[in-house]
Amino acid sequence: MTEKINLLIDTNAFSLLSMLEFRREKLSKLVFKYFNAYTCRTVFDEFGITISSADQGNKLTYRLLDKKKENIFPISPYTKAIEEQLFHLEYFPKDSQYSRKDKGERHLVCAAIEHVYRGRFSQCIILSEDSRAIEGFIRNIADVFPVGYIWSVFDLVIFLFFLCKITYEDASVALRELISSPAVSVKKYRRNKNRSNTVEEARQLMLADQLKRLEKIKEMINYLKGGNRGN
Repeated sequence: MTEKINLLIDTNAFSLLSMLEFRREKLSKLVFKYFNAYTCRTVFDEFGITISSADQGNKLTYRLLDKKKENIFPISPYTKAIEEQLFHLEYFPKDSQYSRKDKGERHLVCAAIEHVYRGRFSQCIILSEDSRAIEGFIRNIADVFPVGYIWSVFDLVIFLFFLCKITYEDASVALRELISSPAVSVKKYRRNKNRSNTVEEARQLMLADQLKRLEKIKEMINYLKGGNRGN
């Protein structure tokens, strides 16, 4: 049996996981089913604060996580020491040291370093939709410290399709729903050689790229299912 992938999930990603549904099953539930899903205490608390009384999807995800308290990493002395050192090495903006800005993402990446270093994980995937944190420090840290990879929720959806856990139609609908969310950044698609794209144009360009990925994976799955495999 394939070993489950370790996911460390941030606040924005949790909200998007709660939004998507496949055949009456929330994506957040599939994540707990097919992955080792973790977060840190700071993200868990932040996520709880964002939940409104009418937000049933986020409530479900919060309850799922709350039942798995062992999957919520405390902010240990190790975590704090790693955070302090990353500030010292100037991976984190100094003006955020005493603020709550990106605190969940800071502690999440510190937890990734801690648990790989201490042997709990061989590697992990940081699941984030916070483009400011990704471009601000997560990517720079992951490029230096070999703790694993950074995924978006788009990557997660496409991976579940690749594993044949969801259908092509379900994945396609999910990608379209993700694109429509204001939590998804389309910043890199706003740039154009001659002019800036509108937000809607950028969303359509991003969607086209994601659907192309999905189509290529579909072709590979069909190829393999057709018995066109090497000896």
